[in-house]
Amino acid sequence: MIVFLPTIQARIITYGGPMEYISPQSNTRSLYEKLDAIAFEAAGHLGCDTELISIQHDEALHSLGAFPVLEGEVSARAHARKDTVCHRTIEMGAPLRLPDARIVEGFSNLRYVREGFVVGYLGVPIRNTGIGTVGSLCSISATPREWTPLEIAYLEQVSKNVELILLNDLFRLEMQVKWSGKTGQGAKMYPTRT
Repeated sequence: MIVFLPTIQARIITYGGPMEYISPQSNTRSLYEKLDAIAFEAAGHLGCDTELISIQHDEALHSLGAFPVLEGEVSARAHARKDTVCHRTIEMGAPLRLPDARIVEGFSNLRYVREGFVVGYLGVPIRNTGIGTVGSLCSISATPREWTPLEIAYLEQVSKNVELILLNDLFRLEMQVKWSGKTGQGAKMYPTRT
C-alpha cells in the first residue's frame, strides 16, 4: 500500500515547548529519531540485539526506527522484502514468534537468517485503520530465544504506540496541506525521506 501526501515547503510545529520553524526534511528526521528512541527502549526492555520498526513499500521494507541506529544513507534503512522475516509478520497480520529461525522451514532460507543476523525473532504487526497491516515491529536476537507471552504483549503495546505516532504524523501533514491550500500538488511518497 502506498500513501501519497503533498510536499510541504515548511511548517511550524510544537513539541510541548516554544514553536519552532523546521523544514520537511528535518521533521522527517525527527520522526526517525522518535522511532529510533522507541526501538532503543524496546530492545533494552526485551534484551534484544536488534529492534526494527518497518513499513512496507512495494518490494521493500523501510526501517523507520532501529536499534542499533542505522547510520548513513537512507538506503541503509531499506531492505528487500523477500530477504526479511518481518514481511512474514506483515503477511500474517499477527504476532510471529520464532525461537530459532534457522531451523524453521520457510524461514531458514531467507537471506538475513542464512547470514546469521536473525536467529531468535519476535514480530508484531503495525496497522493503519482502514488499510490494514502496513508494517512490523520486530525484536531480533543473534542466538536462539524463547519468547514469553509477556514479551509478546509488551511488543504489541509498543506497536500501538508506533501506530499512534505514525497516525499523528500523517494527520498533522494532512492538516498542514489543507491549511496551505496545496492539496494534490507535488505528491511524494510518505514516509521515505529525501
